[in-house]
Amino acid sequence: MLETLLPRQPLDGEGPSIPVHEQELATILCPVDRGVKPLVEALTRLGAQTIASCEGPPAQVYFVAGESWRENSWKDLCYLVFGVLGQHLHPRFGDTIELKVQYGGAPQSQALLVVHPPQMDEVLDVLRRVHGSGMP
Repeated sequence: MLETLLPRQPLDGEGPSIPVHEQELATILCPVDRGVKPLVEALTRLGAQTIASCEGPPAQVYFVAGESWRENSWKDLCYLVFGVLGQHLHPRFGDTIELKVQYGGAPQSQALLVVHPPQMDEVLDVLRRVHGSGMP
């Protein structure tokens, strides 16, 4: 059962420093903004572990992959970003979406996927087809 969560309120009573969006529990059992939930879930099915997200616009998902505490976890992350996501997203979207790895050594390496609203349905379609094909 998914529950709509109340927007987070700052503890000090001042206004929030970032936009507050309506949130839902995703299949990863973590509250995420409603507008980015399908993207988080699609990435999860491909082996990503979301560490931060925002519906934006544009939607942004920071993630790791594999056993992120291992010394060579950046290799799993790079395979997911370049071997799976980049291979399928770049031919269709080119530079209109942002997909990058931020290397900081294990366990600080993370990836970022940025998707603009007009592209979201198409990106989700590509990710569903990749998952349906058995990759990664």
